[in-house]
Amino acid sequence: MSPAIPGFTLSILRQNTVVQAGKPLLISGRLSAFGIGLPLATIRVFVEGPSYDPSVRHFDTSTSLTGDYTTNILADKDGKYIVYAQAFPLPGIPLGPAFPEPPIPLPSFAESPRPPVAVGRPVPGGVSAETPEGLKTIGAPPASPIEFRPIVTVAPSISIPAPAAFPSFPALAPQPQIVFPVAPPRPETPEIQVLEPLAIAAALTAAIDNVSIVPPVIKPGQSVTGLLNWRNTGPEIATLDVQYYLVSNLGARFGPLQVDDNVRAASQQTFSSPLHFDTDGIPAGEYALLVEVTDETGVTTITSRRFPNALTIQAPEVPEVIPEVALPEVALPELPVPTVPTVPTWPTSPTRDMLSSASHNLPAQVTQGDEVSGILTLGTQAPPMPTLEAPSLAFPTPSYTVRLVVKARNQGTQQIVADKVMDLTPGATLSLPFSLDTSKPGLTHLGLNVTFNAEAIGQQGAWLDVGTFDLAPINILPRVEAVAPPLEPAGPTAEIVALVAPSSVEILKTLNIRVVWTSSVPSHVSAILLMPPGYNINVSFASSTLTPASTMLDSGLLSSHEAALSMPIDFRNELGRNNLIVEVVANGQTIAERQQPVEVLLRE
Repeated sequence: MSPAIPGFTLSILRQNTVVQAGKPLLISGRLSAFGIGLPLATIRVFVEGPSYDPSVRHFDTSTSLTGDYTTNILADKDGKYIVYAQAFPLPGIPLGPAFPEPPIPLPSFAESPRPPVAVGRPVPGGVSAETPEGLKTIGAPPASPIEFRPIVTVAPSISIPAPAAFPSFPALAPQPQIVFPVAPPRPETPEIQVLEPLAIAAALTAAIDNVSIVPPVIKPGQSVTGLLNWRNTGPEIATLDVQYYLVSNLGARFGPLQVDDNVRAASQQTFSSPLHFDTDGIPAGEYALLVEVTDETGVTTITSRRFPNALTIQAPEVPEVIPEVALPEVALPELPVPTVPTVPTWPTSPTRDMLSSASHNLPAQVTQGDEVSGILTLGTQAPPMPTLEAPSLAFPTPSYTVRLVVKARNQGTQQIVADKVMDLTPGATLSLPFSLDTSKPGLTHLGLNVTFNAEAIGQQGAWLDVGTFDLAPINILPRVEAVAPPLEPAGPTAEIVALVAPSSVEILKTLNIRVVWTSSVPSHVSAILLMPPGYNINVSFASSTLTPASTMLDSGLLSSHEAALSMPIDFRNELGRNNLIVEVVANGQTIAERQQPVEVLLRE
């Protein structure tokens, strides 16, 4: 923004508010000082835009003797632009072929308003613009009152009275007295039509609450995502624009990097606007995020807020330059050409050695007629692959589409209790829920069959067999209606009401666990993290302090206890899927237990 000098004004008028790309648009205006046109000044008209690829072009001209100026501008891309003019005190003088444009040695002393211009193929009500997001309709910006209302000026009337007569001179012969005609009548001042004042809409106001950027530290050229919360604090529904800029510590402003056009915002309603923009061409450093809420023309700023240290762009690592060392010439003997080993590849279909183990979590004995549901767990592993030193020879882990079928055999009959198609990635664990029919008593044998679709590798036929597993059998006991034995004193009871823990954690970080439980006796909770593949070893654990027994509340419910456990993840912990087991312990005895899978990741 140029410094404003009192008394100096610079207007700008657009021939039209829309124009087609590549075609000239006439811009005119007037530079005045205290209402009088200022001649022989340099006017530079700037064209800033479009919003999705901002750049600035300028077109120079000079004011006439009356202070008026005209020039044509060009825009080569579709979109929304902003035009404005600045006045400089001296006219530009070209210095020859080496300097085709006139230099502007002094700062500007007046600046015009910044009206918008829509560029694209004209359509009713606006233009159709080709943008990177596709064809977009942009409404025609409104014209200012001075662009469509004639300016009415009235000059004051001037009357010059004539003298009654010239004086006579005695030395001369008598002359007739000369009488000048009476002054002409005073012209009537034309009647000026006073325009009715325009209705003024309610003032636009807005508030910017907060913003979150993920991730806050990026590398040059990476995309930025986040969420902005803002509100229209005006009394009415308003159509607003939101513009986003990055500002460096030195004050350099980049943007707008994103523009949310024509957001129809209800009064006092909070809007969550997603952020997504690229940082191509922005140098490394710490940046503040500047958010501006403007009117629907994008010209008048309603409110703005600057969020300091919102984003850090890390400088790229510069490889260390190793000075060249002159080596003595040594005659090398001829060596045989080594045989290039064949680069191994993953098989096109899964193999049996990719399947490590299969198990279920059902009890060994159930009662006839009970509803029994469990989860089958299939462990997988990657086959041995050669270790190559060259980092470019990497083997991305493939994914195979397999079919898991669980069958139950009891007294000569067989039934399918689970059948599902899943994606198998070597090294991951597959989980399949199933239900068991317990209508027939006796020993029930469970088996798992894993097959692969032959059409995935271009073969015609059914599913190819990959492997079969015999699971632990389940004995279905016949239901016996017996007389209930005398009631014995019930042992201690407990229940884990809630277990909250993240699904993944990194090595050398802390796994935060929240446990809510009830217990009929004094107890405490402990947590361990069992490592694969056997899930019987742990190196990470946490425990709470002893709490009193739960009491019965007036509502008929037991009071609960709550503990927050912090479990450090040891560097000896195995990566991949681990089992988090939380127990309620009383007098050294586990009276309640709950488990949850947690993925242990390598710290970046």
